[in-house]
Amino acid sequence: MSVSGAAAFRKAMTEEYRKYEKLLGPDQEAVATFVLPSREIRLRVSQVGSSDDGILNIFGVDENGSPVDIFMYYTQLCYFLEAVTVEKPRRIGFTRSDD
Repeated sequence: MSVSGAAAFRKAMTEEYRKYEKLLGPDQEAVATFVLPSREIRLRVSQVGSSDDGILNIFGVDENGSPVDIFMYYTQLCYFLEAVTVEKPRRIGFTRSDD
């Protein structure tokens, strides 16, 4: 079975997060800013999923602590990672059935 474009993008995104987290200090955490058509959203990402029809599903918490769930075609997604200093940093620790 071939991997869908969204699944391949999710895999690449996961690998980039893991590489980026290795660069962080002990008091830092990675946050992602997603550039959407109407605005930018800065998230502490907790989970990323994908579907065979090209949709990515990104779960996380915004800067106000509110839960956010982004559904978007993988070809439209644009994001960047940055380090922030926090009292209790966490690592995302993506888990996938095909890892």
